[in-house]
Parts: sequence; structure tokens; C-alpha cells
Amino acid sequence: MPKFLGDSKSIFAERVLEHGYFPENMPPVFAVENLHEAAIKPLSADQFLTDKPTEACKYNSSKRGGQRRVFTMPNPVYMVDTVHFFTLHQYEIDEHLSKSEDSSSNPEFSATTTRPIGISSYAEFHKRRRRDLSLSRYVVRTDISRYYHSIYTHSLPWALHGKPAAKKDRKPDSIDVYGNRLDWLTRQAQDGQTVGIPIGPDVSRITSEIIGVAIDQRFRKAHGHNIPMLRLVDDIYIGSDNIDDAHTYLSGIRDAIRAFELDINESKTVILSASDDLEPYWPVEIRRELERYKSEGLPNSQMKADFVHFMDEILRKAASYKDEGIVKFAVRKMDELAIWTEYWDIIEPFLVRAAINFPHCWDYVARVVAWRNVVKSIDQKKWIEVIDKSIRQNVKSGHDSEISWALWLLKEIEGPLDKEIFEAVLLRCGPMPCLIALDIHEKSKAPYKIPKEALLERLGDQPMLSNNWLLAYEGDRQFGLKIKSKNIQGNQFFKQLYDDDVSFYNRDAESWVFEDEDDKGSVKFAIEKGAGGYDSLYEDGDDDDDDDEF
Repeated sequence: MPKFLGDSKSIFAERVLEHGYFPENMPPVFAVENLHEAAIKPLSADQFLTDKPTEACKYNSSKRGGQRRVFTMPNPVYMVDTVHFFTLHQYEIDEHLSKSEDSSSNPEFSATTTRPIGISSYAEFHKRRRRDLSLSRYVVRTDISRYYHSIYTHSLPWALHGKPAAKKDRKPDSIDVYGNRLDWLTRQAQDGQTVGIPIGPDVSRITSEIIGVAIDQRFRKAHGHNIPMLRLVDDIYIGSDNIDDAHTYLSGIRDAIRAFELDINESKTVILSASDDLEPYWPVEIRRELERYKSEGLPNSQMKADFVHFMDEILRKAASYKDEGIVKFAVRKMDELAIWTEYWDIIEPFLVRAAINFPHCWDYVARVVAWRNVVKSIDQKKWIEVIDKSIRQNVKSGHDSEISWALWLLKEIEGPLDKEIFEAVLLRCGPMPCLIALDIHEKSKAPYKIPKEALLERLGDQPMLSNNWLLAYEGDRQFGLKIKSKNIQGNQFFKQLYDDDVSFYNRDAESWVFEDEDDKGSVKFAIEKGAGGYDSLYEDGDDDDDDDEF
């Protein structure tokens, strides 16, 4: 069976629809249930559901270096149809993906890992770089600018069939140019737009790799197969023996990328002497220092005083490098070493400062504080203040990820939600923080009411076709909006979602570290294994955050 699909079409469909839908690193309450059950009938009938254009929910997320990325949760009809497309054309797609030996991002299906479709980790890619480019004197390093955002959907059939054939036959239901169907499905999922693919669902790893392999092939056709080159999604490295060849190869990869209506990211493009293609050392320094504090056992007063300075040094380094990933790295290492018990009185203020001054860390901070609240105790009053301040800081800009994690923590520690904040979230933020806010409102039995009139105006007359489909669906199912008659309009599959009790939000979800644990007080770790694939650093087999989109 194809590498990206595995041994069973049914298992592939179930895993992708229910474990590969939402972006990684969202609060545990966002979980899909029963979507595969609802999809069985159209999948078995060889029936595509897509008819009218739909819009995707947006999730504005923080990124290292103070930047933002926008994830998209496409309409369920797109997810079902895309799974259908890849199972229907599994062998042709597999043959195309196998044509590149340069790629480290050939998608591989797993029935057991957290995400169903994986690619090489950054650590694996780094090792391959060191091996394959070891004889090169110069390294061309570049990536594709805003890769997922910028993919021209018409270039998908170009990549699969060649541009002349794709231009000659543009029919979405073409038998020979089957890539037209993927082009059409992708356009329909983003209100007819021809630029961009969904950012977050695992199926996009397959879609993006279709283009990536075609770029590799085009470069190789022009420059041969003896040049050391490797690619991880949109990160590209090419080795050369002299500076003139390096410039030639850079021009060649730029031409190959532009052939698919994309362009390189000039700010990240450089020709380096191989001796300068080095990784930073600070991850090793932080890890070793934390291991030292852990190995020396119960701390005395001097060790605690030193640890305070060490916490300050982490924040200082993050500010100096303008990289919040340094703080996240340190927090995760503290968790792996289970250092919380000995130093919690010092770490808790550190986490407060991280949440307020380095908001990209909110997801890790929320996990740690929620865990500590269960196994020991926290300064609840302080954390309610932190959450309130953080949401007020972020709601004006609609920073969904920081607000979502702050609200989730508030839900976990059972704190109150201010009316002003509640209404601001509902009117200014994306569907994800809105659902958590509605959940807290109902769970806490808040004395104020939901501003239904304003919320219904936001949702419109056919909300399941809009970018608020998730808020409309779960708002009706779980939070009393009473708009089912509106929700089932636009596509017959929307009624099937109700009939099969499909859920995208689990109000009773626990922190992942507490799943299947009877004695929660004995759980030693706050952060689940594999967390932070989008911004992990150099170690532990996770992806680095260098690629723009995925």
C-alpha cells in the first residue's frame, strides 16, 4: 500500500478525519468524534460532497520571533472529499511522491502516533544535512515564501500531469487529469480562491508535497542528479564546491520554484561557507544547567538563589535573541526533568512573567499550571489576574492562540470570566476561543447572558458555509443557540453531522497527561510527549519552526 495511506483505506479515513483535522497544539477540548462514521456512506458510495463554495475557520496563532501564522479548519465536506480523493488516486499519488530522493518530507501514515501523517523530524533532517553536505564547501540555503498560503491551486494538476496536459483539460471530473479534482476541492474549500491550501489538516502535508516533488524534479532536470540537495517541506539546502556554482544552483532552484507560481523567501536565502552553517549552542547550555540542578537533589538556599538567576538568564537570553522559543524550550526541559517539586516557588513567578511578556509560551504555561493545580496547588488568585490581563492584552488584536490557552486554563482552575472579556471574545475572536468562552459561561453559571443577537448576526443565514461553521455547529449543539434549521442548509451532509452526533468540541476533555490515569496526583509530567511539533528546537526529534506554514 502507498506509504502516505497505509494498509487500510478505512483506517486512513478515520485517523485523518478524527486525528488529523485540527491544527496541532490546540487546547484538549478541541477533539473530533464520529466524523468518520458520518462519512462512511458518501465514501463507500464513491460520492463527492462538495457543491457550493465554503469558508474555513481561522485560528490566529503565535510564532517564534513575534510573528503570527493563521491556521485554517476547512469545512467538513472538504475533509471528507479530500480523504476520498487521496484514497481514490492513492497509487498515482504514491508514484508521484516517490520520484524525489531529495525530499525528507515524504508523508507517511501511522495508525498509532498522535498525528496520522508524519514527515521526517527536524532532528532527522539536521543529521541528513550534516551527512549529505559534508563534502560541500558552500551551502545554498533558502525556503519558499509563505508556502502553504501561496500555493496556486491550478499548479496541483501541473505538478501531477505537466502544465500542457493540465491546461488542455481543465474539467474537475476529468479522468485523465485527475489532479483537477484536487484543485477544484481546494478552491471550493476557500470560497473559490485559487491561492493557498488549508494550513493545519494533515492532508495538506500530502498536497504540499505534490508541489515540492515537482520542484525537486524540475531542478534536477536542469542541473543533474550529482549535486547534493535536500528539502524538508519548503526548506531547501544545496551543496556546491565553489561560489560560482552556488549562485548557479540558487538561480536554478528559484526558477524551479517560480515555475509553480511561487517564489523564494529572500530574507531567509543565503549562500554560506560550509563552516558557517552551524546551529546555536544555547539549547545544550540550558539543558545541561537544568540537569545539574536536578542531579544535586533537594536544593539548599544557595542553589535556590542561583536558580533565580538562572531563570532570569533564560528570559534575558530570549529577549536578547528575540526568540520566545528559548523560554518554551526551557519549560519543556524542566518538565522532562520533573524539576517542578523542588523549585515551584521560583518557577511559578517565572511562568507568570513568561505568560505576560512572552505570549508565545502560553500553551506550555497553561499545561504546567493546569497540571500543578491537579497534583498539588497553585496561586489561583494570581493566575486569575494573569489570565485577565493577558486576554485584555490580546483580545484587541484577535490573538486566538493566546486567548484560547488562557481561557482553557481559566476553565481548568474554575475561575470566573469577566462579562466585558466574554463579550469582547465573542465579537472579536475566532470560533475556537469563542467556544471555550461559552463553555466557561455555562459551567460557571455566570450571572450575565450571552449576547445572542450580536452573535447570531455574526453567524449569518447559512452559517455552516461560512468561516464560523464550527462556532455555529457547536454553539447550537452544546450552548443553546437554537439554529439547527440554519445549520443544515447549504449541503445535505450537514444534517448527517447531527444525525451521527459528530462533535468537534469536548467539554469534558482532560489535560492529555491525565488521560487513562486513575491516580492523577501521581502524574509527574505536565506536557504530553510530542507537544510543540511546530516550534521545537533541534533536539527530541520534533520539527523546527523554520518553515513558514507547517
